[in-house]
Amino acid sequence: MTCKRTDRLHVTPKMIECQMFIGGISVLRLDLGLMLGVTLSCNAHEFTAKTMKFALYFLLSLGSITSLNAQPKNHYLELRDQIDHVQLDTASIRGVDGLFYEHGLISMILDSGSIALIEPIGSNRVGVVFIGKGSVTFRPNMATERTNLQRFVNTDVFVVDISTAVYVTTDTAFLALVNDLPKGGSSEGMTKLINAQWPSLTMGEADTLMNDAIAKTFLNGYKKDFMLMRIGTRSGTDAIIAYNPYSIEPYMLELRKHREFTIDSPILVCQCSADNEQAATTDDGVDDGDLVRTLSHTLKIDIERDFDLTGIDRVEMAVNEDSLRWVNFDLYPTLKVDSITIVRPGTTSAESISFFRAKNSATAWVELPQSLHRDNKFTLIFYYHGDVIERIEDYSILVTSMMWYPAHSYFHKTLFDIAF
Repeated sequence: MTCKRTDRLHVTPKMIECQMFIGGISVLRLDLGLMLGVTLSCNAHEFTAKTMKFALYFLLSLGSITSLNAQPKNHYLELRDQIDHVQLDTASIRGVDGLFYEHGLISMILDSGSIALIEPIGSNRVGVVFIGKGSVTFRPNMATERTNLQRFVNTDVFVVDISTAVYVTTDTAFLALVNDLPKGGSSEGMTKLINAQWPSLTMGEADTLMNDAIAKTFLNGYKKDFMLMRIGTRSGTDAIIAYNPYSIEPYMLELRKHREFTIDSPILVCQCSADNEQAATTDDGVDDGDLVRTLSHTLKIDIERDFDLTGIDRVEMAVNEDSLRWVNFDLYPTLKVDSITIVRPGTTSAESISFFRAKNSATAWVELPQSLHRDNKFTLIFYYHGDVIERIEDYSILVTSMMWYPAHSYFHKTLFDIAF
């Protein structure tokens, strides 16, 4: 068997470069770098089929290593597993006698009962559970939201007496109020309540991703205050009330059950801005909830005869946060992300970085190699492929109008340079 220097075999995205010697003769050279596949080059000598078989096995083993290195053990998964296995901190149980908390449109009074902290996630206290008597008020600050609330509960202010509550929060003021209460009370029913309601607050898409606000906060150093609470009453009302700093309308009321009517699935009843006016968008489509702003997309798209799409997207961005280590992107679920590289601020070379993307999910969470800070500019390069074009009789249909390229937000107005 002979092998000419011009022979090329394209396989996986390039990651490394090496050279293989057999009997002192250079028989195989592998270029595994940013986009090209594998280059197979030999000298003019013949070598046996057995040698070639060994070389191909070597090649396949490198391919499997490359696949594993694309997503090493990931901090996202570690954090998700910690959140998924929380337990009550039995040493933190306290008696409640008139605790008052207020945050913008949300106010709460816990009159009596027991309250406890949930064991820390890492070194951070973020969970609280309450059983007793209290009340919660949600006051929409916009006429349209008050009208919508009246459609469901026949009042323009949501007020409910509660018997249970589970909280996920980084609001240090609320956590301090709980911690300052005198020790006492009872843990009866708390573990069961946590097991029943904690997942609905912390997990997002198909229980494979964390809630978006939780992921953005926890992965980026707990820098922003947020509050998620699920409340229950003896009369049957069940609701989630939230303050999410990553939303342009951060205050939210979601009904899950109500004593006066049947709810088949959760209903988002109100979502309000932080002030009394309609939330305004900026000229570039970036809002306070965006971790980054997008400066440009440079795309190279290849479409094969079988309509498979292969893409490279060079996304230039600037940081909106004081500190950013993780950033999320969306891409249509049938498009597989092969690898992601980064060009750090002040550099010109690209390096591979890790990411997490659950099976059949649109969202990918990308881990930056270092914390970046407000106005730092960097570039992510996505390599991806898959099927987003359907052939129906004589028509070719693009199954998504936007998600055929990766984006942190599809509302960002930015420059595109696209080659098909």
